[in-house]
Amino acid sequence: MLSKIPKVLHDFRGIPMISSVINNALKLNPEKLILVLGYKSKQVKEVILNHGNLGNVDFVYQKKQLGTGHAISVALPNLTQINGDVIVLSADVPLLSSKTLKKLLQRHKKGNFSATMLTTIMNNPTGYGRVLRDKEKKCSILGIVEQKDALPEELEIAEVNTGTYAFRTAFLRENLPKLKNNNAQNEYYLTDIFKLAICNKKLIGSIQAKNTKEVMGVNTPEDLKNLELS
Repeated sequence: MLSKIPKVLHDFRGIPMISSVINNALKLNPEKLILVLGYKSKQVKEVILNHGNLGNVDFVYQKKQLGTGHAISVALPNLTQINGDVIVLSADVPLLSSKTLKKLLQRHKKGNFSATMLTTIMNNPTGYGRVLRDKEKKCSILGIVEQKDALPEELEIAEVNTGTYAFRTAFLRENLPKLKNNNAQNEYYLTDIFKLAICNKKLIGSIQAKNTKEVMGVNTPEDLKNLELS
């Protein structure tokens, strides 16, 4: 972001970007809100605490950024008393609406899925993980491949993973410890949990966001400006 300010604290339509995400999460009336903090965590936490009524909120700390799977693993001990479903959100996706989140959760519950992902179709999917599907069974998800690990033909796939998911808590407890970091970035990818689900013949689902801009993340000042104008 070419700034000393943590990315998630950059102003988006008058409030910090992360506050937009928190506002939409709170509209789902969650039993618990868990915020995983890493870079400049003290500064980020201070802004969040000024947000207002957060309900039942926990702060957990990812001292080393070892991937999305590791981030959720850090939060896992705070889910010991929770037996329902968990929605995973990214703090740099400020346009994602509570309406879309409710549809994701409804799809997850109706399908009785262990894991459900929010996807979208992009004209230029560069940088995003591609959704792999069975060519004969188009509705069947085979997994997600990250940009750096994708084969040339996989890079041509237009359907991408948005980084927003719904999981059964019990499924996370069972499978997060099984994640490996043998990939191009030596990170623990949360997306690999879908491979584990497939291997264990668990039901997984998806729902597609029609508005691509709604699910786009912010990585540069230009991204932020473009989304603000959306």
